[in-house]
Amino acid sequence: MKSFKWLPLWLLLATMTAHAQKISGSYYSLTQFYNDDSLMHFKAPESGLRSMQYLDLHLLSADWEAGFNAEYYLPEALLGYNPELKGYFLGWYVQYQKDNWKLRAGNIYDQFGSGMVFRSWNDKQLGIDNALRGIDVQYKWGSGPAVKLIAGQPRTGMTYDDSFIGGISVKNEFELGLDASLNVEASAVTRYYEPENDKVPAHVNLYGIQTQFSGGPWDFYFEYDYKTPDALYANGVLNDRVLFDGDAYTFNAGYARKGFGVNLTLRRAENIQMYSRRSLEFNPYNTGVVNYVPALVKQHDYPLATLYVYATRPGISWADMHVGEIGGQADMVFKIKRKTFLGGRYGTVVSVNASQWHALKAEFIPALGIYKRNFWEGGALYYRDINVEIKRKLNKKLKTGLFVMHQNYNQLLLEGHGEMINALTVVSDWYYRLPHYSSLRFEAEHLWTKQDEKNWAEAGLEFNYNGTWGFFVNDMYNYGSSKIHYYNAGVVYTHGGNRLQLSYGRQKGGLVCVGGVCRYVPPSKGLQLSLSLSLL
Repeated sequence: MKSFKWLPLWLLLATMTAHAQKISGSYYSLTQFYNDDSLMHFKAPESGLRSMQYLDLHLLSADWEAGFNAEYYLPEALLGYNPELKGYFLGWYVQYQKDNWKLRAGNIYDQFGSGMVFRSWNDKQLGIDNALRGIDVQYKWGSGPAVKLIAGQPRTGMTYDDSFIGGISVKNEFELGLDASLNVEASAVTRYYEPENDKVPAHVNLYGIQTQFSGGPWDFYFEYDYKTPDALYANGVLNDRVLFDGDAYTFNAGYARKGFGVNLTLRRAENIQMYSRRSLEFNPYNTGVVNYVPALVKQHDYPLATLYVYATRPGISWADMHVGEIGGQADMVFKIKRKTFLGGRYGTVVSVNASQWHALKAEFIPALGIYKRNFWEGGALYYRDINVEIKRKLNKKLKTGLFVMHQNYNQLLLEGHGEMINALTVVSDWYYRLPHYSSLRFEAEHLWTKQDEKNWAEAGLEFNYNGTWGFFVNDMYNYGSSKIHYYNAGVVYTHGGNRLQLSYGRQKGGLVCVGGVCRYVPPSKGLQLSLSLSLL
Protein backbone atom coordinates (compact mmCIF):
# COMPACT_ATOMS: atom_id res chain seq x y z
CA MET A 1 0.00 0.00 0.00
CA LYS A 2 2.97 2.33 0.55
CA SER A 3 3.41 2.71 -3.20
CA PHE A 4 -0.07 4.31 -3.41
CA LYS A 5 0.54 6.73 -0.56
CA TRP A 6 1.58 9.57 -2.84
CA LEU A 7 -0.68 8.67 -5.80
CA PRO A 8 -3.16 11.58 -5.30
CA LEU A 9 -0.23 14.00 -5.10
CA TRP A 10 1.41 12.72 -8.28
CA LEU A 11 -1.91 12.84 -10.16
CA LEU A 12 -2.50 16.43 -9.02
CA LEU A 13 1.01 17.55 -9.95
CA ALA A 14 0.76 15.83 -13.34
CA THR A 15 -2.49 17.67 -14.06
CA MET A 16 -1.04 21.00 -12.91
CA THR A 17 2.12 20.46 -14.97
CA ALA A 18 0.10 19.86 -18.11
CA HIS A 19 -1.70 23.19 -17.66
CA ALA A 20 1.04 25.21 -15.95
CA GLN A 21 1.79 28.65 -17.35
CA LYS A 22 5.02 28.94 -15.37
CA ILE A 23 7.31 26.45 -13.67
CA SER A 24 10.02 27.50 -11.22
CA GLY A 25 12.19 25.77 -8.72
CA SER A 26 15.50 25.50 -6.92
CA TYR A 27 18.01 22.86 -5.87
CA TYR A 28 20.43 23.06 -2.97
CA SER A 29 22.95 20.53 -1.69
CA LEU A 30 25.51 20.59 1.10
CA THR A 31 28.08 17.81 1.38
CA GLN A 32 30.84 17.36 3.96
CA PHE A 33 33.79 14.95 3.94
CA TYR A 34 34.96 14.76 7.57
CA ASN A 35 38.57 14.20 8.67
CA ASP A 36 39.98 13.37 12.11
CA ASP A 37 41.85 16.17 13.86
CA SER A 38 43.91 15.34 16.96
CA LEU A 39 44.55 18.99 17.88
CA MET A 40 40.82 19.71 18.12
CA HIS A 41 40.16 16.24 19.59
CA PHE A 42 37.72 15.74 16.72
CA LYS A 43 36.86 12.22 15.62
CA ALA A 44 35.13 12.01 12.25
CA PRO A 45 31.84 10.09 12.27
CA GLU A 46 31.87 6.51 11.01
CA SER A 47 30.16 7.69 7.85
CA GLY A 48 32.86 10.19 6.89
CA LEU A 49 30.71 11.57 4.10
CA ARG A 50 27.38 13.23 4.84
CA SER A 51 25.17 15.02 2.38
CA MET A 52 21.88 16.97 2.43
CA GLN A 53 19.88 17.50 -0.77
CA TYR A 54 16.87 19.81 -1.26
CA LEU A 55 14.63 20.18 -4.32
CA ASP A 56 11.71 22.65 -4.62
CA LEU A 57 9.34 22.89 -7.59
CA HIS A 58 6.44 25.33 -8.08
CA LEU A 59 3.79 25.18 -10.80
CA LEU A 60 1.66 28.26 -11.53
CA SER A 61 -1.47 28.40 -13.66
CA ALA A 62 -3.86 31.38 -13.56
CA ASP A 63 -5.40 31.33 -10.07
CA TRP A 64 -3.82 28.02 -9.08
CA GLU A 65 -0.41 27.14 -7.71
CA ALA A 66 1.02 23.79 -6.66
CA GLY A 67 4.38 22.45 -5.69
CA PHE A 68 6.41 19.96 -3.76
CA ASN A 69 9.71 19.78 -1.92
CA ALA A 70 11.95 16.74 -1.66
CA GLU A 71 14.74 16.25 0.88
CA TYR A 72 17.35 13.51 1.00
CA TYR A 73 19.97 12.92 3.69
CA LEU A 74 22.85 10.57 2.92
CA PRO A 75 23.18 8.74 5.23
CA GLU A 76 22.04 11.50 7.62
CA ALA A 77 22.31 15.24 8.16
CA LEU A 78 25.62 17.02 8.75
CA LEU A 79 26.95 17.34 12.30
CA GLY A 80 25.07 20.00 14.25
CA TYR A 81 21.75 19.30 12.54
CA ASN A 82 18.93 17.21 13.99
CA PRO A 83 20.20 13.57 14.01
CA GLU A 84 16.66 12.44 13.15
CA LEU A 85 17.17 13.81 9.62
CA LYS A 86 17.87 10.57 7.73
CA GLY A 87 16.62 9.15 4.45
CA TYR A 88 14.11 11.13 2.38
CA PHE A 89 11.13 13.41 2.99
CA LEU A 90 8.44 14.70 0.61
CA GLY A 91 6.15 17.66 1.14
CA TRP A 92 3.52 19.28 -1.09
CA TYR A 93 0.99 22.08 -1.33
CA VAL A 94 -1.88 23.28 -3.52
CA GLN A 95 -3.01 26.91 -3.48
CA TYR A 96 -5.92 28.84 -4.99
CA GLN A 97 -6.02 32.65 -4.95
CA LYS A 98 -8.65 34.87 -6.50
CA ASP A 99 -10.22 38.21 -5.61
CA ASN A 100 -10.14 38.45 -1.81
CA TRP A 101 -9.64 34.72 -1.16
CA LYS A 102 -6.52 32.67 -0.65
CA LEU A 103 -6.82 28.95 0.11
CA ARG A 104 -3.95 26.57 0.64
CA ALA A 105 -3.72 22.88 1.56
CA GLY A 106 -0.65 20.76 2.26
CA ASN A 107 2.54 22.22 3.74
CA ILE A 108 1.90 25.70 5.13
CA TYR A 109 4.52 28.38 5.79
CA ASP A 110 3.01 31.47 7.37
CA GLN A 111 3.01 33.60 10.49
CA PHE A 112 0.78 35.80 12.61
CA GLY A 113 2.12 39.29 13.23
CA SER A 114 5.77 39.24 14.31
CA GLY A 115 5.64 35.47 14.78
CA MET A 116 5.58 35.52 18.59
CA VAL A 117 2.21 33.70 18.52
CA PHE A 118 2.71 31.55 15.43
CA ARG A 119 5.32 31.09 12.73
CA SER A 120 6.06 28.15 10.45
CA TRP A 121 9.14 28.58 8.25
CA ASN A 122 11.98 26.84 6.48
CA ASP A 123 15.62 27.79 6.96
CA LYS A 124 18.14 25.31 5.55
CA GLN A 125 21.10 27.02 7.21
CA LEU A 126 19.54 26.51 10.64
CA GLY A 127 18.05 23.12 9.77
CA ILE A 128 14.54 24.34 10.64
CA ASP A 129 11.43 23.18 8.79
CA ASN A 130 8.36 23.32 11.02
CA ALA A 131 5.80 23.37 8.21
CA LEU A 132 2.19 22.84 9.20
CA ARG A 133 0.50 20.06 7.19
CA GLY A 134 -3.09 21.20 6.94
CA ILE A 135 -5.10 24.14 5.60
CA ASP A 136 -4.62 27.92 5.44
CA VAL A 137 -7.66 30.09 4.64
CA GLN A 138 -7.33 33.86 4.15
CA TYR A 139 -9.90 36.51 3.30
CA LYS A 140 -9.74 40.31 3.09
CA TRP A 141 -12.80 42.57 3.14
CA GLY A 142 -11.80 45.24 0.62
CA SER A 143 -10.10 48.01 2.58
CA GLY A 144 -11.31 46.40 5.82
CA PRO A 145 -9.87 43.64 8.00
CA ALA A 146 -7.94 40.60 6.81
CA VAL A 147 -8.50 37.20 8.42
CA LYS A 148 -6.26 34.12 8.50
CA LEU A 149 -7.27 30.65 9.68
CA ILE A 150 -4.71 27.83 9.98
CA ALA A 151 -5.04 24.24 11.15
CA GLY A 152 -2.84 21.16 10.88
CA GLN A 153 -0.05 18.97 12.19
CA PRO A 154 3.44 20.44 12.69
CA ARG A 155 6.46 18.79 11.13
CA THR A 156 9.06 17.39 13.52
CA GLY A 157 12.15 15.91 11.90
CA MET A 158 11.19 13.43 9.18
CA THR A 159 7.53 13.12 10.10
CA TYR A 160 4.54 15.07 11.40
CA ASP A 161 3.78 15.24 15.08
CA ASP A 162 0.73 13.75 16.73
CA SER A 163 -0.19 17.18 18.03
CA PHE A 164 -2.66 19.60 16.38
CA ILE A 165 -2.17 23.34 15.84
CA GLY A 166 -5.06 25.68 15.06
CA GLY A 167 -5.18 29.46 14.96
CA ILE A 168 -6.83 32.66 13.81
CA SER A 169 -5.50 36.14 13.11
CA VAL A 170 -7.44 39.34 12.36
CA LYS A 171 -5.61 42.40 11.07
CA ASN A 172 -6.81 45.85 10.08
CA GLU A 173 -5.16 49.10 8.99
CA PHE A 174 -6.61 52.49 9.83
CA GLU A 175 -5.60 55.57 7.84
CA LEU A 176 -5.37 58.50 10.25
CA GLY A 177 -4.56 61.24 7.75
CA LEU A 178 -1.50 63.47 7.57
CA ASP A 179 0.55 60.49 6.34
CA ALA A 180 -0.18 58.53 9.53
CA SER A 181 -1.59 55.01 9.95
CA LEU A 182 -2.40 52.53 12.68
CA ASN A 183 -2.14 48.75 12.21
CA VAL A 184 -3.80 46.44 14.73
CA GLU A 185 -3.61 42.64 14.73
CA ALA A 186 -5.08 40.15 17.19
CA SER A 187 -4.20 36.48 17.00
CA ALA A 188 -4.74 33.23 18.88
CA VAL A 189 -3.25 29.74 18.54
CA THR A 190 -4.12 26.51 20.29
CA ARG A 191 -2.04 23.35 20.59
CA TYR A 192 -3.70 20.02 21.30
CA TYR A 193 -1.57 17.11 22.43
CA GLU A 194 -2.65 13.96 24.23
CA PRO A 195 -1.77 14.76 27.87
CA GLU A 196 0.75 12.59 29.71
CA ASN A 197 -1.68 12.34 32.64
CA ASP A 198 -4.85 13.97 33.97
CA LYS A 199 -2.87 16.70 35.77
CA VAL A 200 -1.72 18.48 32.61
CA PRO A 201 -3.90 20.24 30.02
CA ALA A 202 -4.57 18.81 26.58
CA HIS A 203 -4.97 22.32 25.13
CA VAL A 204 -2.47 25.15 25.59
CA ASN A 205 -3.22 28.52 23.99
CA LEU A 206 -1.22 31.56 22.89
CA TYR A 207 -2.85 34.98 22.46
CA GLY A 208 -1.33 38.14 21.05
CA ILE A 209 -2.19 41.73 20.26
CA GLN A 210 0.08 43.93 18.12
CA THR A 211 -0.28 47.63 17.35
CA GLN A 212 1.90 49.74 15.08
CA PHE A 213 1.67 53.48 14.53
CA SER A 214 3.52 55.11 11.64
CA GLY A 215 3.53 58.83 11.01
CA GLY A 216 6.12 60.81 9.10
CA PRO A 217 9.59 59.93 10.39
CA TRP A 218 8.21 58.18 13.50
CA ASP A 219 7.28 54.54 14.06
CA PHE A 220 5.97 52.94 17.28
CA TYR A 221 5.19 49.28 17.93
CA PHE A 222 3.78 47.45 20.93
CA GLU A 223 2.96 43.77 21.35
CA TYR A 224 1.58 41.74 24.23
CA ASP A 225 1.50 37.94 24.17
CA TYR A 226 0.11 35.49 26.71
CA LYS A 227 0.42 31.71 27.04
CA THR A 228 -2.08 29.76 29.15
CA PRO A 229 -0.79 27.57 32.01
CA ASP A 230 1.09 24.43 31.08
CA ALA A 231 3.29 21.81 32.73
CA LEU A 232 7.04 21.97 32.11
CA TYR A 233 9.90 19.55 31.91
CA ALA A 234 12.62 20.08 34.53
CA ASN A 235 15.89 18.25 33.85
CA GLY A 236 14.06 15.81 31.58
CA VAL A 237 11.30 15.07 34.10
CA LEU A 238 7.74 16.33 33.74
CA ASN A 239 6.79 18.67 36.57
CA ASP A 240 3.02 18.21 36.79
CA ARG A 241 2.67 19.57 40.33
CA VAL A 242 2.46 23.18 39.15
CA LEU A 243 1.29 24.74 35.89
CA PHE A 244 3.05 27.87 34.65
CA ASP A 245 1.66 30.51 32.32
CA GLY A 246 3.83 32.88 30.29
CA ASP A 247 3.80 36.31 28.69
CA ALA A 248 5.88 38.77 26.71
CA TYR A 249 5.87 42.56 26.30
CA THR A 250 7.66 44.10 23.31
CA PHE A 251 8.06 47.80 22.58
CA ASN A 252 9.80 49.45 19.66
CA ALA A 253 10.26 53.10 18.73
CA GLY A 254 12.05 54.41 15.67
CA TYR A 255 12.85 57.71 14.01
CA ALA A 256 14.37 58.11 10.54
CA ARG A 257 15.19 60.94 8.21
CA LYS A 258 17.77 61.42 5.48
CA GLY A 259 21.21 60.64 6.84
CA PHE A 260 20.02 59.73 10.34
CA GLY A 261 18.09 56.94 12.05
CA VAL A 262 17.59 55.75 15.61
CA ASN A 263 15.73 52.73 16.98
CA LEU A 264 15.00 51.39 20.45
CA THR A 265 13.58 47.92 21.24
CA LEU A 266 12.64 46.64 24.71
CA ARG A 267 11.28 43.23 25.66
CA ARG A 268 10.31 41.27 28.73
CA ALA A 269 9.64 37.56 28.08
CA GLU A 270 8.79 34.76 30.50
CA ASN A 271 7.95 31.17 29.54
CA ILE A 272 6.50 32.29 26.19
CA GLN A 273 7.91 29.68 23.80
CA MET A 274 5.62 26.87 22.64
CA TYR A 275 6.52 23.54 21.06
CA SER A 276 4.39 20.93 19.36
CA ARG A 277 4.79 18.80 22.49
CA ARG A 278 6.23 19.42 25.94
CA SER A 279 9.11 16.95 25.69
CA LEU A 280 10.64 19.03 22.88
CA GLU A 281 11.01 22.16 25.01
CA PHE A 282 14.30 23.98 24.33
CA ASN A 283 15.79 21.19 22.24
CA PRO A 284 19.00 22.39 20.53
CA TYR A 285 17.61 21.93 16.99
CA ASN A 286 14.45 24.07 17.37
CA THR A 287 12.44 20.99 16.39
CA GLY A 288 8.69 21.43 16.79
CA VAL A 289 8.86 25.12 17.69
CA VAL A 290 5.46 26.78 17.13
CA ASN A 291 6.29 30.46 17.62
CA TYR A 292 9.23 32.74 16.84
CA VAL A 293 11.10 34.38 19.71
CA PRO A 294 14.34 35.82 18.27
CA ALA A 295 17.28 37.24 20.17
CA LEU A 296 17.08 41.04 19.91
CA VAL A 297 20.78 41.74 19.43
CA LYS A 298 22.81 42.84 16.41
CA GLN A 299 23.75 39.96 14.12
CA HIS A 300 27.49 40.38 13.49
CA ASP A 301 29.29 39.11 10.38
CA TYR A 302 32.96 39.26 11.38
CA PRO A 303 34.29 35.86 12.61
CA LEU A 304 35.70 37.00 15.98
CA ALA A 305 32.56 39.06 16.65
CA THR A 306 30.54 35.83 16.53
CA LEU A 307 32.56 33.88 19.11
CA TYR A 308 30.24 34.92 21.95
CA VAL A 309 26.69 35.08 20.61
CA TYR A 310 23.57 35.65 22.67
CA ALA A 311 20.70 33.24 22.02
CA THR A 312 17.33 34.21 23.47
CA ARG A 313 16.41 32.87 26.93
CA PRO A 314 12.64 33.30 27.38
CA GLY A 315 12.06 30.02 29.22
CA ILE A 316 12.38 28.59 32.71
CA SER A 317 15.65 26.80 33.47
CA TRP A 318 15.57 24.59 36.54
CA ALA A 319 19.16 23.49 35.95
CA ASP A 320 20.64 26.94 36.66
CA MET A 321 17.52 28.39 38.36
CA HIS A 322 16.93 31.33 36.04
CA VAL A 323 13.77 32.43 34.30
CA GLY A 324 12.98 34.55 31.27
CA GLU A 325 14.76 37.62 30.00
CA ILE A 326 14.40 41.38 30.20
CA GLY A 327 16.38 43.97 28.29
CA GLY A 328 16.67 45.66 24.94
CA GLN A 329 18.85 47.12 22.26
CA ALA A 330 19.37 50.55 20.70
CA ASP A 331 20.64 51.42 17.22
CA MET A 332 21.77 54.70 15.76
CA VAL A 333 23.02 55.26 12.21
CA PHE A 334 24.11 58.61 10.83
CA LYS A 335 26.09 59.90 7.88
CA ILE A 336 28.69 62.61 8.25
CA LYS A 337 28.41 64.95 5.30
CA ARG A 338 30.91 64.64 2.49
CA LYS A 339 33.54 67.29 1.87
CA THR A 340 33.94 67.93 5.60
CA PHE A 341 36.89 67.21 7.89
CA LEU A 342 35.21 64.15 9.46
CA GLY A 343 33.16 63.10 6.45
CA GLY A 344 35.94 63.16 3.89
CA ARG A 345 35.41 63.47 0.18
CA TYR A 346 32.54 60.95 -0.04
CA GLY A 347 31.01 61.06 3.44
CA THR A 348 31.33 58.67 6.39
CA VAL A 349 28.66 56.31 7.78
CA VAL A 350 28.71 55.63 11.54
CA SER A 351 26.64 52.87 13.19
CA VAL A 352 26.32 52.61 16.98
CA ASN A 353 24.60 49.65 18.63
CA ALA A 354 24.13 48.56 22.24
CA SER A 355 22.18 45.70 23.82
CA GLN A 356 21.81 44.35 27.34
CA TRP A 357 19.87 41.32 28.61
CA HIS A 358 19.21 40.02 32.10
CA ALA A 359 17.37 37.09 33.63
CA LEU A 360 14.27 38.05 35.58
CA LYS A 361 15.05 38.36 39.27
CA ALA A 362 13.57 35.23 40.83
CA GLU A 363 13.75 32.91 43.84
CA PHE A 364 13.42 29.19 43.08
CA ILE A 365 11.92 26.71 45.55
CA PRO A 366 12.85 23.31 44.06
CA ALA A 367 11.14 21.29 46.80
CA LEU A 368 7.79 22.74 45.74
CA GLY A 369 8.62 23.00 42.04
CA ILE A 370 7.84 26.73 41.96
CA TYR A 371 9.58 30.08 41.77
CA LYS A 372 8.78 33.65 42.78
CA ARG A 373 9.95 36.50 40.59
CA ASN A 374 9.86 40.27 40.48
CA PHE A 375 7.85 41.18 37.40
CA TRP A 376 9.94 44.05 36.00
CA GLU A 377 13.23 43.67 37.86
CA GLY A 378 16.27 42.22 36.16
CA GLY A 379 18.50 39.69 37.86
CA ALA A 380 21.77 38.16 36.67
CA LEU A 381 23.31 39.66 33.56
CA TYR A 382 23.18 37.36 30.54
CA TYR A 383 24.80 39.54 27.91
CA ARG A 384 25.94 43.08 27.11
CA ASP A 385 27.25 44.32 23.77
CA ILE A 386 28.36 47.84 22.81
CA ASN A 387 29.76 48.30 19.31
CA VAL A 388 30.64 51.05 16.82
CA GLU A 389 31.21 50.61 13.10
CA ILE A 390 32.64 53.32 10.82
CA LYS A 391 32.61 52.95 7.03
CA ARG A 392 34.32 55.39 4.70
CA LYS A 393 35.01 55.60 0.99
CA LEU A 394 38.51 56.95 0.47
CA ASN A 395 38.42 57.21 -3.31
CA LYS A 396 36.58 55.75 -6.28
CA LYS A 397 38.23 52.36 -5.78
CA LEU A 398 39.05 52.04 -2.08
CA LYS A 399 36.67 51.63 0.89
CA THR A 400 37.57 50.96 4.50
CA GLY A 401 35.78 50.04 7.68
CA LEU A 402 36.59 50.02 11.39
CA PHE A 403 34.59 47.95 13.90
CA VAL A 404 35.05 48.05 17.68
CA MET A 405 32.98 46.01 20.15
CA HIS A 406 32.98 45.36 23.89
CA GLN A 407 31.07 42.34 25.24
CA ASN A 408 30.09 40.90 28.60
CA TYR A 409 29.02 37.27 28.12
CA ASN A 410 27.80 35.13 31.02
CA GLN A 411 29.19 31.80 29.86
CA LEU A 412 28.11 30.01 33.04
CA LEU A 413 24.42 30.81 32.55
CA LEU A 414 24.36 30.67 28.76
CA GLU A 415 26.50 27.55 28.23
CA GLY A 416 26.54 25.86 31.65
CA HIS A 417 30.26 26.30 32.31
CA GLY A 418 32.92 28.98 32.66
CA GLU A 419 32.51 32.51 33.99
CA MET A 420 31.64 36.05 32.94
CA ILE A 421 33.66 36.84 29.81
CA ASN A 422 34.77 40.42 29.14
CA ALA A 423 35.95 40.76 25.55
CA LEU A 424 37.12 43.59 23.30
CA THR A 425 37.10 43.02 19.52
CA VAL A 426 38.61 45.30 16.87
CA VAL A 427 38.27 44.78 13.10
CA SER A 428 39.88 46.60 10.19
CA ASP A 429 38.18 45.94 6.82
CA TRP A 430 39.49 47.04 3.40
CA TYR A 431 37.84 46.74 -0.03
CA TYR A 432 39.51 47.61 -3.34
CA ARG A 433 37.67 47.65 -6.67
CA LEU A 434 39.63 46.24 -9.60
CA PRO A 435 38.95 46.43 -13.36
CA HIS A 436 36.65 43.93 -15.11
CA TYR A 437 34.11 43.73 -12.26
CA SER A 438 36.77 42.33 -9.94
CA SER A 439 37.61 43.21 -6.32
CA LEU A 440 39.98 42.47 -3.47
CA ARG A 441 38.97 42.45 0.20
CA PHE A 442 41.14 42.10 3.30
CA GLU A 443 40.18 41.99 6.96
CA ALA A 444 42.25 41.82 10.14
CA GLU A 445 40.68 41.14 13.54
CA HIS A 446 41.73 40.79 17.16
CA LEU A 447 39.85 39.79 20.30
CA TRP A 448 41.23 40.44 23.79
CA THR A 449 39.92 38.62 26.85
CA LYS A 450 41.41 37.21 30.04
CA GLN A 451 38.73 34.51 30.31
CA ASP A 452 37.80 31.34 28.43
CA GLU A 453 40.35 30.72 25.62
CA LYS A 454 41.85 34.19 26.01
CA ASN A 455 43.18 36.13 22.99
CA TRP A 456 42.38 35.54 19.31
CA ALA A 457 43.67 36.92 16.02
CA GLU A 458 42.14 36.56 12.56
CA ALA A 459 42.98 37.54 9.00
CA GLY A 460 41.07 36.95 5.79
CA LEU A 461 41.61 37.65 2.10
CA GLU A 462 39.02 37.47 -0.70
CA PHE A 463 39.54 37.92 -4.44
CA ASN A 464 36.57 38.14 -6.79
CA TYR A 465 37.18 37.98 -10.52
CA ASN A 466 34.80 39.17 -13.23
CA GLY A 467 31.77 38.80 -10.96
CA THR A 468 31.98 35.03 -11.52
CA TRP A 469 34.91 33.50 -9.68
CA GLY A 470 35.80 34.00 -6.04
CA PHE A 471 38.75 32.80 -3.99
CA PHE A 472 39.10 33.13 -0.22
CA VAL A 473 41.41 32.16 2.61
CA ASN A 474 41.22 33.02 6.29
CA ASP A 475 42.75 31.91 9.56
CA MET A 476 41.37 32.36 13.05
CA TYR A 477 44.17 31.72 15.54
CA ASN A 478 43.69 31.17 19.28
CA TYR A 479 47.16 32.16 20.45
CA GLY A 480 46.00 32.79 24.02
CA SER A 481 45.28 29.19 24.98
CA SER A 482 44.90 26.24 22.59
CA LYS A 483 47.38 27.50 19.92
CA ILE A 484 45.05 26.10 17.23
CA HIS A 485 44.69 27.65 13.77
CA TYR A 486 41.11 27.47 12.47
CA TYR A 487 41.97 27.90 8.80
CA ASN A 488 39.63 27.78 5.84
CA ALA A 489 40.23 28.18 2.10
CA GLY A 490 37.98 27.78 -0.89
CA VAL A 491 36.76 28.74 -4.34
CA VAL A 492 33.32 29.97 -5.44
CA TYR A 493 31.78 29.99 -8.91
CA THR A 494 28.65 32.08 -9.53
CA HIS A 495 26.56 32.34 -12.67
CA GLY A 496 23.18 34.01 -12.59
CA GLY A 497 21.20 32.42 -9.76
CA ASN A 498 23.55 29.43 -9.54
CA ARG A 499 26.42 29.04 -7.09
CA LEU A 500 29.06 26.36 -6.48
CA GLN A 501 31.47 26.49 -3.53
CA LEU A 502 34.28 24.14 -2.52
CA SER A 503 36.22 24.74 0.71
CA TYR A 504 38.48 22.94 3.15
CA GLY A 505 39.37 23.72 6.72
CA ARG A 506 38.62 23.60 10.40
CA GLN A 507 35.40 24.79 11.99
CA LYS A 508 35.33 26.00 15.56
CA GLY A 509 32.27 24.92 17.50
CA GLY A 510 29.75 27.59 18.43
CA LEU A 511 26.40 29.15 17.65
CA VAL A 512 25.22 29.93 14.13
CA CYS A 513 22.40 32.49 14.13
CA VAL A 514 20.02 33.62 11.39
CA GLY A 515 17.39 36.24 12.13
CA GLY A 516 17.97 35.94 15.87
CA VAL A 517 17.44 32.14 15.94
CA CYS A 518 20.48 30.00 16.71
CA ARG A 519 21.72 26.43 16.56
CA TYR A 520 24.92 24.91 17.93
CA VAL A 521 27.56 23.75 15.45
CA PRO A 522 30.16 21.30 16.84
CA PRO A 523 33.90 21.52 16.00
CA SER A 524 34.83 19.69 12.81
CA LYS A 525 37.35 19.47 9.99
CA GLY A 526 37.01 18.48 6.37
CA LEU A 527 36.12 19.25 2.80
CA GLN A 528 32.77 20.94 2.13
CA LEU A 529 30.91 21.23 -1.17
CA SER A 530 27.76 23.30 -1.64
CA LEU A 531 25.68 23.73 -4.78
CA SER A 532 22.73 26.07 -5.32
CA LEU A 533 20.77 26.06 -8.59
CA SER A 534 17.89 28.18 -9.82
CA LEU A 535 15.77 25.90 -12.00
CA LEU A 536 13.69 26.91 -15.01
